[in-house]
Amino acid sequence: MPSEAYQINQTMGLKVEDFAEPTGTSGLYTLRMRKKDGRCVFLDGNRCRIYAARPLVCHFYPVWVRQERPTYTFGVT
Repeated sequence: MPSEAYQINQTMGLKVEDFAEPTGTSGLYTLRMRKKDGRCVFLDGNRCRIYAARPLVCHFYPVWVRQERPTYTFGVT
């Protein structure tokens, strides 16, 4: 996610801290998207405002990955 956050930063001209927050872990995902009312801050209705620069996890939605030491869990929303 850090490289994806950088991509969003460069494409959209936003500060990383405006749309992402630390996960508090040191694994694969060290940042997570901020939420507003339980939804991604970039959703406008059902449309993504950063579609061209969206993170990889958004490409695979509704499939998700959750890090659970020492493995990863995959699921479908």
